[in-house]
Amino acid sequence: MLLSLALFAQEEDKVKKCFQDYKQAVLAEDAEGALALVSSKTTDYYGEIINLALHADKEELDARSLTDKITVLRIRMSMKEADLKGMNGKKFFVYGFNEGLVDKKGMQNVDMGEVEVEGKEAKGAFVINGQAAPYYLEFDKENNQWKFDLTALLDITNQGLASVIEQTGITENEF
Repeated sequence: MLLSLALFAQEEDKVKKCFQDYKQAVLAEDAEGALALVSSKTTDYYGEIINLALHADKEELDARSLTDKITVLRIRMSMKEADLKGMNGKKFFVYGFNEGLVDKKGMQNVDMGEVEVEGKEAKGAFVINGQAAPYYLEFDKENNQWKFDLTALLDITNQGLASVIEQTGITENEF
């Protein structure tokens, strides 16, 4: 029993280290270091965004979240199609990191509280400016390493945007 508790605590510490290493990579503006710490869900999502930027029509884009729409439209406005065609999710993560799609400044105020591990998934309490937020940071264990799942933060972003839209009384497209 004591051994299983010790192993569980070790996993929690590994999750915390993954987050701290990611935070340090972001603050150091180390795109490749940050990339090494994100989950395959994250890089798959970035690959999906590239595909949407290249191929999605209005109907397909309208069916996506506001964050996805904004990201795709920003890409379409700022990148050449030929450059996009040469990218996969990992390359786009690095590009986006270097172009400001990752909030480096905001990361200074983010920490992680208590961690819960369940099999190959973990979540840590999202702490902003020293205050616990009603959200969690999520992690996946891949190839025996904990990886930060940035896609879990998309729900938080979408909720925040929906709140702003509701308060202003405008439509999503007007926003």
